[in-house]
Amino acid sequence: MQAFLCFLQNGIVTMRQATSLRVEESIDERVEARRRATAAHEAGHAVAARILGIAFSGVSIAVEGDSAGRVAGVRSSEAVTRCPEATEDYLVYLYAGAAAVRELCAGAVVTGASEDELRAQQAAGFVVRKPGEYRACLERARERARELVRARRQAVEAVASALLSVGELSLDEVDRILAQASVSSGA
Repeated sequence: MQAFLCFLQNGIVTMRQATSLRVEESIDERVEARRRATAAHEAGHAVAARILGIAFSGVSIAVEGDSAGRVAGVRSSEAVTRCPEATEDYLVYLYAGAAAVRELCAGAVVTGASEDELRAQQAAGFVVRKPGEYRACLERARERARELVRARRQAVEAVASALLSVGELSLDEVDRILAQASVSSGA
């Protein structure tokens, strides 16, 4: 934007150049908005995993351009086969990514949310057999994820901010961020 204003002030920007600069800026803004949403999404997963006792080894987002991210080392098969309560915690973990995006980046969408929804439906299907109970289990997990993200918003924001800065965090780094967020929020 500064380059555009500088050119404009000097009167040397053609309409085509001005349009091109605005389009490039708009694309850059969209890419950055996707990165912020991805960081929030993965931070939601990481914070939920720590609170719910779901093991993982680290969390990352793509450093440039792409909006991909992941929480490494989560073993869904262990969470789903233990018991219904553990399965619901796993569902909360899955839904916490989308809940974080809704809470921190209103209007943003990340592709990981649809993948998480499919995983949640599959996991619930392993444990819950009756359709009404199945739907209730999924909705309960979605609500718990929203509540968890709201209650730990400062921690989710701190993890997302760190992801945007460095791209990847180990479990120890996530724990340090969560401890600092807990101390500063008085929790």
